[in-house]
Amino acid sequence: MTREISYLFQWTFWFSCSNFLIPSGITSAHEQVDFDVPATCSAVVKQLHSDGQKTVNIIIPVSLNLEAESKSTIQEFQIEVMWHHGAFQITDYQPRTEMQSSIVGTIKVEDRKDSSTTLGLDLSSGYFDAVGAKAGFQAGQQNGKLRRYEETPEHAVLVTSGTIQRGTGVNFCFKPSRISTLRGSRELSITCRVPGNWRGGVLMVKCRATGTRKFLGAFDDGFRHGAAFVVPVFISGDAQARDVASEFVRTEQRLRSDWRHYQQTAHSSSIGRHWSAVAGRPTQRPPEIWVHQLIQAGNDDWLEKYRQQLPAYITSSATKYVEARRELVNIGR
Repeated sequence: MTREISYLFQWTFWFSCSNFLIPSGITSAHEQVDFDVPATCSAVVKQLHSDGQKTVNIIIPVSLNLEAESKSTIQEFQIEVMWHHGAFQITDYQPRTEMQSSIVGTIKVEDRKDSSTTLGLDLSSGYFDAVGAKAGFQAGQQNGKLRRYEETPEHAVLVTSGTIQRGTGVNFCFKPSRISTLRGSRELSITCRVPGNWRGGVLMVKCRATGTRKFLGAFDDGFRHGAAFVVPVFISGDAQARDVASEFVRTEQRLRSDWRHYQQTAHSSSIGRHWSAVAGRPTQRPPEIWVHQLIQAGNDDWLEKYRQQLPAYITSSATKYVEARRELVNIGR
C-alpha cells in the first residue's frame, strides 16, 4: 500500500511538472515574425542594346518585423529573388557580399623571438664527491629578434549574395552585427537583360528568418520561419503596364479575401456535407493552402484540379486572378 501511494505521488509530481514545462496555447515564435514586400515594383530602363534587347533595374524593398515585446533573436535573414514566369538573365545585383570588423583599419603587431646558448662546467669527482659538493662554471649569451608589422583584423560576414538558377535569380543572406540589425527594411536591387518589347513580368520573392526564442526565460528554442510573395513588375512610365500590374494585385487580394470567407463560413458542416452528397456533388474539399498553391504556381492546374469542388464565387475570383496573371505575363514576352 505504501509503495502504491509513493508511486502515485511520483506520477502526479512528474505530470504536474510536464504541464508546467509545456506552455498552453503554444504561441510560436513563428507567429511573431512578419515579412513584407510592396504590392508592385517598377522597372527602370537603363540601357538599350544593338541586338534589340534592353537592360532594366528593379528595386525591391523587403522588410522583417518583430513584435515590440518579442523575445526572439533573428540570427539570419535570407531572401531569394527570381522570375516567376520567364527566365531573364540577371547582369548585376546589390548588395554584394560584405564583411565588417569592429576595428577600423589595421592593427600593429610585435613578434619577438628570443634564443639563448649556455656553456657549463661541472666538477663532481674526488674530494668534491666526498663532501657532496659541486663546483660549476656557466657562461651564457642571449640573442633576440623583433619583428613589427600591420595585420588586418578578423572580419565578420554581414551580407552574402550570389546568383541562383543559372543566373536568373539572386540569393541574399543578411547577418546582424554590433552596429546593424536585421529588423526593418532593406532595398534589394537587380539588373536584368530583357527583350526590347518587354513591359512587365512577375517576380517571386522568398523570405526566411532563422533565430532563437527564449523559453521559460532561460533556454534558447531555435526556429525558422518563411514566406513567399508574388510581385508584379511594370516598366516605369508605361501607364497601361502599370494598370495591368494593379489589376493583378486587385484580383489576388479579392481571391484571398473570398478564400478566407470560405474557410470561416463554409467549413462544410456535417449537414452541408450530407446535402452535397445527396445532390451528387463531390464532397472532397480543396486543401487549406489551396489559394497559396494557385497563386505561387506558374500555371492553372490548381484551379482546374478543384474546380468542381469550389463554390461559384471562389471559382469566379480564381478565374479572374488567372486571367490577370496571364495578361501580365503576356506583356513581358
